[in-house]
Amino acid sequence: FHPLWMGILAPLYALGAGDEGAVHVALTISGATVALSGVALYATARRLGISELASLGATALYLFHPVVTYMSVNGLETGLNLSVFIMTLYFFVRCWQEPTLANQILVSAAAGVLVLSRTDYGLAAGVVLFALLLRTRAEPESLAALALPAVVIVAPWFAWNIAVFGSPVQGSTGALPYVEHQLFPHPGASTGEILRHALGQLRDDGYDVLPYVYFTPHLDQAHYAVAAIGAIIVAVAALALMSGHGKRDALVLLTVPAAGLLAQFAVHSGVRWYMREWYLVGVMPLLALLVALLLDMLWRSRAGAAVALAVVAIIVASTVAKGMRTYRDGWYGLQADMLAAARWIDAETPPDARVGAFNSGIVGYFSHRTTVNLDGVMNPDAFDAIRERRLEAYINEREIGYLADFPYYPFWFYRPFLGSDLRATEVARFDDHVTFQGPFTVYKIEDGPPLRRD
Repeated sequence: FHPLWMGILAPLYALGAGDEGAVHVALTISGATVALSGVALYATARRLGISELASLGATALYLFHPVVTYMSVNGLETGLNLSVFIMTLYFFVRCWQEPTLANQILVSAAAGVLVLSRTDYGLAAGVVLFALLLRTRAEPESLAALALPAVVIVAPWFAWNIAVFGSPVQGSTGALPYVEHQLFPHPGASTGEILRHALGQLRDDGYDVLPYVYFTPHLDQAHYAVAAIGAIIVAVAALALMSGHGKRDALVLLTVPAAGLLAQFAVHSGVRWYMREWYLVGVMPLLALLVALLLDMLWRSRAGAAVALAVVAIIVASTVAKGMRTYRDGWYGLQADMLAAARWIDAETPPDARVGAFNSGIVGYFSHRTTVNLDGVMNPDAFDAIRERRLEAYINEREIGYLADFPYYPFWFYRPFLGSDLRATEVARFDDHVTFQGPFTVYKIEDGPPLRRD
């Protein structure tokens, strides 16, 4: 999948860490990696000419923000990806300031590792390297130093993907977006309708969803976060223009990786129509640096110092409010129901039972049953069945006896792709945490194996 994290996880299981033991070790590695990335963030702030106190503040804001804390232990590649992004940011700033051959090689290597940490961060990596290439006016020596290390690092992975799967990127890149594109705004939509829907996705994700997920306790407060971030950007730009070259240069340097993240947002939200909260978590260290730059410039004047203290108070209060809501409610409460369903499947179904699931991770991991992924994210055969609109026939071909998922997926979202009605009977329901998707339910497929009776 994303190979760098996979390369860390595989040995844990090869060494026999066990199901839950491996999870704890993996989350510890991810959390420790994010904690250590604070060192690189502090070093980046200092290289940008930010004072020691403001640099420490930026590091603290980043490390103790509840979103970063949760993302560092979400079980995905997010913590590792975030850490490598900050490492790439540091080497980018260092190379910009000191464009030596050694620094060019280092930033190129970091960019290559960044792509292996999450494929879509290839956009941010490409923007950073392109900016450095423009700075050196594409001199042959610099071109080689900035391009070759990254290519050497990523080429084997993409070549292997092409040889094995026939595609340079993983199947998940297109599996869920394919369904989104088929269903919305509606089948057979005109070009104009599709463009309007894409713009609506950009508006919704950029103005509501992500600001709420990252910054505010409640969805109806997301607009305040957008206004606050806009005010910070305007203030930093205005103060930087009035300050010396150092602050202006620092602001310019931050706009380069920000442009890379903006490109990723445009692709995920405006093209794929599928945005998840961990895709753009790299915005958190960038905003921390931007706030530190603002406070550093404000502190230089007496009136500005009072404003700086007010800004700090607002940031602390809003972060605490977000943290209280986050820690009280948790992030993925519905996963408890998914785990309970996996335990039920483990106890109540035959050992040779096959279980189908669109959200297959927890069920497959904790139920100890052969689990078939049905949304195509981790199963190219299922993706083919979705595109051929014969998913129900595929379920029968794979001899799947049970379906474990939220009813939203088999009976609404993927219903047009089944090919025929799915004949299934509810045998267990887990509804401690119900969302619009409905309660997590285990269904017995008609003519599937019987429940265990022992």
